[in-house]
Amino acid sequence: MLTDTHAHLYDQRFEKDLGDVVQRAEEARVKKILLPAVYVLYVHKALEFCE
Repeated sequence: MLTDTHAHLYDQRFEKDLGDVVQRAEEARVKKILLPAVYVLYVHKALEFCE
């Protein structure tokens, strides 16, 4: 089991292909991805992503 300890998947750069990014992580056996949030706006985006 692998854990990505620092990913900003809520960043707008991933909006178009987020599903593909997550799928590739799963294929690479990544089971957990930690989303650090530097700004309050990012906290909300990270929570939306986790839902």
